[in-house]
Amino acid sequence: MKGKGLYIAAGVVFALALGCLFTGEVQSFCGGVILAAAFVAYSQWKKKHPVSKTSELRTIEGREGSKTIRETVSYFLIFPRKKTELVSIHSRHCPIGHSFGEWNEKVHRGAAQSDRFEKASHECLGLISYDVDSGTAKVSGSTGTEYTTTLDYCSCPDFDKRSKPCKHIYFLALQMGYTSDDFYNC
Repeated sequence: MKGKGLYIAAGVVFALALGCLFTGEVQSFCGGVILAAAFVAYSQWKKKHPVSKTSELRTIEGREGSKTIRETVSYFLIFPRKKTELVSIHSRHCPIGHSFGEWNEKVHRGAAQSDRFEKASHECLGLISYDVDSGTAKVSGSTGTEYTTTLDYCSCPDFDKRSKPCKHIYFLALQMGYTSDDFYNC
C-alpha cells in the first residue's frame, strides 16, 4: 500500500476495532488499535524512506586510475538494500598513438571493425567489474551474457572466431577513456 492507502487502511481497522469494543471484545479492540497504529507508523516511515533512492555518482581514486560508481539504495519493507554499480573506468595509462593493447593500428580499419565500434558505442553493454591489476573486466553483452574481456582478449564467440577486437573490447576501451580518434585517425 502507498501513501493515503495506508491511512485509509488504518482508519478501517480502527473503525472495526471500535465495533469490537462496543460488542465487548476487548482483546480484538486492542489488537485492532495496535494494527491501525502499525499502519500509521509504517506510512510515516515510508515518507522518510522512499522505495528507491539513487545516490550521486562517486569517483574512487586507485593506484592505476579511477573508477566511477553509482550506489542505489532500495528498501524491502523496512530493510535497506545497497547496490553498487560500476559506471566507468579512467586509466592513468592514457592512449599514446592510435592503438591500444597489442593490436596494430591497421586492425581497426574496415567496415566490419567500424560496425563493432559503433555497436560498442550504442548497444546496451554493461561494465560489471574491472580488476585494475590484471586489466580484466567482466562485460555484460547486449543479450545479457557475461564475458571476460581485456584490451587484447574477449571470451565472446565473435572474438573466438575472428581473433580481432570485438564490440566488448571496444566497449572496454571506451570505458577506459579511449576515443574514436584513437582507432580511426591513423
